[in-house]
Amino acid sequence: MKILSLKFILITLFLFSILYSCRKNEDFKSLNYRSGGFGTNDYHLILNKNRLFSLEIEHNPLDEIVDSAKIGKFKGELSENRMLQLQKAVATITTKGYDYHDPELVFDAGIYEIVVNTDTSTKIFKTNHATDNFRKDIIELLDEICENDPKFKVK
Repeated sequence: MKILSLKFILITLFLFSILYSCRKNEDFKSLNYRSGGFGTNDYHLILNKNRLFSLEIEHNPLDEIVDSAKIGKFKGELSENRMLQLQKAVATITTKGYDYHDPELVFDAGIYEIVVNTDTSTKIFKTNHATDNFRKDIIELLDEICENDPKFKVK
């Protein structure tokens, strides 16, 4: 009887350890996104977990037409749907073994940096040659947020 209860306890502990290791990625506490250089738009986005963000957009010298209304410092709030999209994207890129950097040597590409802060860790993704998946999974979404999501200009 004692051996049976000992086996039960060991099996239970083993199963809980498997479930714990397979748990979902925790939500991020804050996200910091920077892009710029070589024809890419210069964005600096800071987003916290309650969906509020601040954004700084700098002039891209390669743009022929300058729209001063789209340059400067902004604040805003993401919609719940957009936040869910972003949380899903962050969960994808923070998966162990995710490949975000193409090792091919490139000198004329923009630089992308994403810093994901959680309660327990900070993950930094910095590349001047992002993989196609990294672009599709998160960069395009972050650029869309910077370009199109509702925001208001601050001084």
